[in-house]
Parts: sequence; structure tokens; C-alpha cells
Amino acid sequence: MTANQSLVPSNGNGSKGALIAKFATKFGVDQGQLTSILKATCFKLPSKRNEPPAEVSNEQMAALLIVADQYGLNPFTKEIYAFPDKGKGIVPIVGVDGWTRIMNEHPEYDGLEFNYSEDIVQVDDDAKPCPSWIEVVIYRKDRTRPIKVREYLAECYRPAFKGQYGKIEGPWQTHTSRFLRHKALIQGARIAFGFSGIYEDDEAERIANARVVNMNQDMPAAIDAEPVRQEQPQTIRRPVQQPEDPEAAFFGDSAPQYEAPAEQQEQPAEGQGANINPTDEIAVAEFVLSGEDLEAYKVASAAEKKKKCLSYLQSFGAQQADAERLVGKGYGQWTTRDRAALLGAYSQLASGSDPADVFPTA
Repeated sequence: MTANQSLVPSNGNGSKGALIAKFATKFGVDQGQLTSILKATCFKLPSKRNEPPAEVSNEQMAALLIVADQYGLNPFTKEIYAFPDKGKGIVPIVGVDGWTRIMNEHPEYDGLEFNYSEDIVQVDDDAKPCPSWIEVVIYRKDRTRPIKVREYLAECYRPAFKGQYGKIEGPWQTHTSRFLRHKALIQGARIAFGFSGIYEDDEAERIANARVVNMNQDMPAAIDAEPVRQEQPQTIRRPVQQPEDPEAAFFGDSAPQYEAPAEQQEQPAEGQGANINPTDEIAVAEFVLSGEDLEAYKVASAAEKKKKCLSYLQSFGAQQADAERLVGKGYGQWTTRDRAALLGAYSQLASGSDPADVFPTA
């Protein structure tokens, strides 16, 4: 993947903070706060109880911004975020909306269609009936033949995680066909347009040990935390709040349900997810939130937590009435269990689910 080198001063020369300055100007955010905001909202930082969350380096932040700039993605709206790998690099993750947008903005894009298998299967008792395969057909203006990519349910499906408190369902159980369609769309876009160096969240954790974006000695200068001085102050806009793990929490009939990371699925006896109570608000928050957001939530009063839950949902277009229908109670009656369910709904929205599917109808 070729980074936009114009953002990185060569040999340490040029204006420090060039990368930060560009994004601050683009999104109307104060340069002095942009770095801390992005580090708190755009990285999935798994942490254990009673331990401080992992820190994001300036180099990792620079790598994310370079990829975001290359593809024209907005980190504030969850079109792109990152998972730090063990080699101190990052795995850039692009949500399905981000994949759709960069594909639609490609000058050679000429439409797509989906084909579905007539063989409807139910891979296990937890999943919904789904075509055994879904195929995407992508058309390019500069090609005489379309690109066809077929994804099979048997190869993509992720079974529900069995935790200490029972079976924990995820999006592959609640929206089986939709997630298989997402798989086909993303793999088709990758092949049709050569999008490289970016991943979707279902596969990112599996490859977190690989260094996807390499660091270089010029990045610290580009991401310098000291802001570039400006003649006029800029108005700070509130960024969209983002969860630590958009695929980790999903709502159920009365309480949220979670899909543990791949490593925990392989070793449930040793994984942290095996000990999570789906009705424990703080345990839910530790899966959904991260960094400063998580710490602020833990020390907030009950009234402040209710406001935060509602604010998280509203950042994805949900309304108070939607939240009240979900838990079956008015705003003033929300308990810790209700707030846990709302955090789960927020996580499902962040994973790309339609609000109409997340919230019950009146």
C-alpha cells in the first residue's frame, strides 16, 4: 500500500504536525485535541480488569490517518478505525459503510448485483435460515466482463460463544444472511478495485499479529502532538463516540449478548469473555467502550450514565423513544440492567446494523 507521502515531512523537515493539521482543518476540530480524541475513539484497545488500557503511540495514530487519507475515510463516523497489533503497528478496519463509499466513489465503478443460492440452510440451531452462498457481481466501466465473487456460509459463519453464563449470540446468529452478504460485498470490492491494506472487523482480530502498516522514522514528526499554531481558533465539534469492540456487544430480548474475540473462542477457559455476566453493566461497558470514554463511564453517576447511553445511541440516529421501546421503560426508570442493554444496542449499531433491526417497532 502506498501512503500519501505529502503528509509526512521528508527527512524530518517541513512543518511538524502536518498530518494532524490537515485532519483538524478537514473536520473542524481543534488541533490540540484532535490526537487525544482520535486515540480515544478510533482504536480497539482490549484491556483486562484492574489494568490501565493500552496506550496508542503517535506512530500508530499516524499510520491510521495515512490510511484514512488515502481512501478518503472519516474516522469520526466509524468508516475506519484500527486494532493495534503485537508488532506495534496497526490493522486498519473499515466498516461496511466505508467499503460501500470507497467503492461508489471509484471512477470505474458501474454498479453491482447479488445472486443467492436456492439452497437455504441453517448452519446450527442458533443461526437463522440463510442461502448456502451469496455472490456479488461488480461491474467496472473499463472491463468487458463483470467481477464475480462468491462467499459460502460454511466458510464464513462464526458460531455463538459459550460463556460461563450461557450461550452468547452475535451478529452471525441474529443477522445471518446480512453478514454473509457483507462478506461477499467486501471481498468483491477488494478483488474488483484492488483495495489493499484495509480489513473488515470480522477478520481483523484474526490477523492482529501481522504488521499491516509499517512505521518509519518520519511519522513522529508528522504526528507531533504539539499543535501547529493558528491565527484564529477553531470551533470544536463533538466527535461521534465509538466503542472499543463494535462486534463484541449485541442486544438480546432483555439484556445484551456478546461475541468474544477469536482468541477467547479458541480458549474459553482462559479468556476474559468466559466470565462476563451479560447483565453486569460495568462488564458490558468494558467490552463496548475504551480509553477515556470507559473511565468516564465508570465514575459517572446513574443520571450521567443514562445521558451517556442515550447520547451513544443518538450518535447513530436512534431516538429516546427507540431506547425506551427496547428496554420497555421510560428514560427516568432505566436501571443498571437497562443501561447494559442499551450499551449492547449501541454496539450493534456501530457494527453496521440498521436501527430498524436493532429496536422493536411500536
